[in-house]
Amino acid sequence: MKAWILPVAALSTALLLTSCSTPQGIAASTAAAPASTTTSATNAEIVNALTDGISYDFIPHDSNEELAETADVVASGSVVKIQSGPTYGRFDDDFSDMATVVVTIKPLKVAKGDVSEGDELNLVLYASAYSDLDAWSKAFPEGTGVAVYLTKMSSERPTTPEESGIDAKGLEAFAGIDLYATGPQGFAVQTEGNTIYWPWTDVTREGSIEEALPGGPAVGVLSDEEAARVDGED
Repeated sequence: MKAWILPVAALSTALLLTSCSTPQGIAASTAAAPASTTTSATNAEIVNALTDGISYDFIPHDSNEELAETADVVASGSVVKIQSGPTYGRFDDDFSDMATVVVTIKPLKVAKGDVSEGDELNLVLYASAYSDLDAWSKAFPEGTGVAVYLTKMSSERPTTPEESGIDAKGLEAFAGIDLYATGPQGFAVQTEGNTIYWPWTDVTREGSIEEALPGGPAVGVLSDEEAARVDGED
């Protein structure tokens, strides 16, 4: 299992917020969700290659219900497109700049959040120096199934270092569009062989992508027993 150490500690609040919902909120919003959840699968090895050089510090959650408690939106759906996103880093320090991609998702099953059929969710993900936009597009082609736990991000660029400590360049390209962040456990992808894969926790489970939503058994962290077994193998 990967170690998670945030390259720029302050960015944990800007990019990688662990998200979540209460069971009551989940039940209410699911009732209005679109019926179709058909999505396609990608290749886990290609997705895994995008995580080279990326590590984050995060608090693991043992259930999807717990993970959903603080999210603004929880949904499964399919990838529509991927584009270059804003760049985040410390003010007046280009060395700390971190590039991102924006993954646009069509929600097909909504477990939490004010999301309707036809809406799109725009998720900001850190892109490592070892990847480029072509690699992301190959890893997540249109129609790839994903499950996401999202927290809404600020859409305005900070004007002073004292405001947040972090600069955000390129936000003007997304004017009027809601951008969302997630945590390492809050992003799962459907891979070949009816498998769910969490790229940023390097966990794999059998099942369809909807099983990674609240109420489903597929959770993106190792259990204590699994972790102990991995430690023993190491």
